[in-house]
Amino acid sequence: LTFSIFVALCILWWWHVYLVLTAQTTIDYYTFRERRQEAAKRGETYRNPYDLGPVKNWQEVFDETGRYWWFMWALPRLAPHRGTGLYFTDKHSAVPVSLGGSSMTRGL
Repeated sequence: LTFSIFVALCILWWWHVYLVLTAQTTIDYYTFRERRQEAAKRGETYRNPYDLGPVKNWQEVFDETGRYWWFMWALPRLAPHRGTGLYFTDKHSAVPVSLGGSSMTRGL
């Protein structure tokens, strides 16, 4: 029983690491999977617009940059986080992209 729970938790942990490294939520994964399949039928390749590469994705999710980002993400934070969680940088612009409707961007 203990081993089976350990295996299940390892699978769940690796799944979430994959999602972080590819800049996706679980819902995004299924949406992007459908878009990849549709693009493949047309002979095209679909790319996740929020995927900045594994290192940048990790830094964006955990809001850590700098020399020791790979270590600091696991430690308690003393400084406040950047942003509100409603805006995300995509690979086509340096300006964060808003998710949701206009009411979310206005904070209503």
